[in-house]
Amino acid sequence: MLLFHPVVEYSSYGLLDIRFSDFTARHVFAAKLRLVILLGFWGMCFLFYPGLLLLKQPIVLIISGTFVVTTICYIFILKGLAPIFFFIIELAADVAAQTVVVYLTGGVSSNFFTIYIIYCCAGGLFYNYKVSAVIALLSLLFYSGLLLSTHLGWITVFNYPFREIGLFPQSPLFQNWSVLAIFLVIGIYGIRIAHHFTQVRENALESKNRELVSLNRVSSTTRGGYDLDLVRREVIQGVKQGLGYEAAFLLFRDEEKGVMRPYIPKDENYGDLFEQAIGQFLEGTAFSLNNEENLIAQVIHKKKVFIRYELSALTSGSIPPIPKETAELLQKKYGLRKFIAAPLVAEQKIFGVLVAVTRDPWIEPDAVKAFEGFSDQAALVIDNVLLIEKLRQQNAELERVSRVKSEFLSTMSHELRTPLTAIIGFSELLLDGAMGDLTGDQKESLREVLTNGESLLDLINSLLDLAKIESGKMEFHLEPVDLSGLLDRIEGMIHSLIHKKSHQLSLQVPQELRLIYADEKKLQQILLNLISNAIKFTPDEGKIVVAIKHYERSLPKEITTHIRSLGNFSNGAIEFSVSDNGIGIPAKHLGKIFNSFQQVDSSFTREHQGTGLGLALTRQFVELHGGEIWVESRPDQGSVFTFLLPWVTGTPALN
Repeated sequence: MLLFHPVVEYSSYGLLDIRFSDFTARHVFAAKLRLVILLGFWGMCFLFYPGLLLLKQPIVLIISGTFVVTTICYIFILKGLAPIFFFIIELAADVAAQTVVVYLTGGVSSNFFTIYIIYCCAGGLFYNYKVSAVIALLSLLFYSGLLLSTHLGWITVFNYPFREIGLFPQSPLFQNWSVLAIFLVIGIYGIRIAHHFTQVRENALESKNRELVSLNRVSSTTRGGYDLDLVRREVIQGVKQGLGYEAAFLLFRDEEKGVMRPYIPKDENYGDLFEQAIGQFLEGTAFSLNNEENLIAQVIHKKKVFIRYELSALTSGSIPPIPKETAELLQKKYGLRKFIAAPLVAEQKIFGVLVAVTRDPWIEPDAVKAFEGFSDQAALVIDNVLLIEKLRQQNAELERVSRVKSEFLSTMSHELRTPLTAIIGFSELLLDGAMGDLTGDQKESLREVLTNGESLLDLINSLLDLAKIESGKMEFHLEPVDLSGLLDRIEGMIHSLIHKKSHQLSLQVPQELRLIYADEKKLQQILLNLISNAIKFTPDEGKIVVAIKHYERSLPKEITTHIRSLGNFSNGAIEFSVSDNGIGIPAKHLGKIFNSFQQVDSSFTREHQGTGLGLALTRQFVELHGGEIWVESRPDQGSVFTFLLPWVTGTPALN
């Protein structure tokens, strides 16, 4: 049972390689070898010097006590309680026993001090050179203590108080030859065992490397294209090639029917062999989660790794059923010995099970841990791919809905604009008296019809423009634009609104800036929207300023903080700003005012109802130019809308 004691995990120990999977086996073997040596020591005493067993000196008690100490230390180490401390105590107990042997064989004149060297080499073979160094220091300490105690007379040189005849002659030649032969056998056997453990460690490292390579392949697959089927195949190949199992397959939940369904790649020949043997397709087979004898159900309910000897434990409760006799014949035919299953867990939810099959009669605890770790990593990768696939489907659906919406808006805008144009046209004809004189009330009513019709037409045109932009059908033409002429036209269009509210409009344009390259209609709409917005939200007798600046290549720092990418402005920029001293905008609303159908929620804005499309369309037109727009505002202190357009090389704009 001690051989299968769980491995204790520690962060890092310079003295003990306790993190390695074979440490427990090494330490258990060392404990057993220590017991053999103890029994061999007393056996040799009985054969050559049986009188030692009858001495009044506590020789027997000391040596036996050191073995008890090493046993206690061994238990504490495997339990993970102060392993470094108890390991040093264990080594010290061994060296103390060896010092007693040196004392028995002559003390200062004994040639058996070489036993320290043998033990030092053994420590290096079984553990590492650092353990050898500790043993060497302990040996020097204990041997020096023996020499000093003898020199100061604290202890006397050991002398046998009687002569005796053992079972074998007491000839020094025979005794030394026997000791040499025994030590050589122990040394050769120790080197063989140390070599065995070295191979075990190398195999474990190679296995770990294969596991890491397999995980890297699975992760690389997700980075390469997020193909769910390819990721699943890589996981199965990782179990087979990286972990060394005979076969592997995945099972995933069918949420609607509450069962698990297997996934087996088409290129896996064992899938065909199983299907031929059981007479049904594995892809059409389901595993019920209500059957407590089924391995898959146990993994799902207990959320841990399970190992079973029988294939029938896996096929039990399958739908359609697979007879137990068929499963046993199949297992015997292909020599299958073990079945290990681990849950695939993501976000505390089990969405699948990974099953591996081996022909080996025994699965090492480290192999189980490696399989469990691989399953955890594979679960994360598969869950990410499933999530990406779900997002991809949702994005495709959103794109479809957006396209349908854009097509609907475009169609409806065209259909509504035709009759609305007729309504506006006939209203103007009636107001002009083309169909006879009208009374004052009739003219006032027609003016309301005309005003609302024009507002509705503006709304329809805005919707149509947004639909064109979203569908990529918006036409965009760069051409030389006369800024002075453009601003004069805009001023004429808003003159009545400015006059009505007694606003003061200021246009600040550098005299040397005559022409720029832009889409004139869209630039006009941008400025018209921003100035109209300022007029709407600025109280009577307010002030509105339109300013234009030209920057050559480098931009001021206060501007670059508002720009996401400077690449579009490498040749310079034209800055347009529209400022007012109106009601302003709260900071919490600044991030959404450029969104479609968004308006600031305040008592003042509710008196100036709009569609919330003006600023959204303005931003779209600015971005069509490759520019950027932002706003700075404070409540009751006004707002400044600024947009930046890239300077087009070759523009004959400067005198």
